[in-house]
Amino acid sequence: MELERCRSCNAAIRWVTTEKGKGHPLNPDPDAGGNVVFVGPTEQGAVHFMTKDEMAAPTSRPRYTSHFATCPQARTWSRGVTPAARARTQERFDQETRDREEPKA
Repeated sequence: MELERCRSCNAAIRWVTTEKGKGHPLNPDPDAGGNVVFVGPTEQGAVHFMTKDEMAAPTSRPRYTSHFATCPQARTWSRGVTPAARARTQERFDQETRDREEPKA
C-alpha cells in the first residue's frame, strides 16, 4: 500500500478507485465507524461507499473513512469552490509549508 500526503493538511492518504472508476482519497487506517469497504477480497480493488442499511449490518471486511470526511480543508477540493478560493487556500498552504521548512535562527 503506497501512501501519499494530502496537499492541504499533509496527512497520510491512500488513493483508491471507486466502483465508478474515479480516484478518491482514503484515510489509510481502518476505522470501525467508516463507510468505505473494498469490493474484492483484498485491499487492491475498487471501493464501495456503504449505505446506512449496509453500515447497520455486521461485516467482516475492514471499514475505512474517506479523507474528505476528516480533512480540515476538504471544502477547498469540492466542486463548488471557486478557482480563486482554491488558489488562496493553496497559497496559504504553500506558505505554511515554506515556514515549516525554514531553519529557525
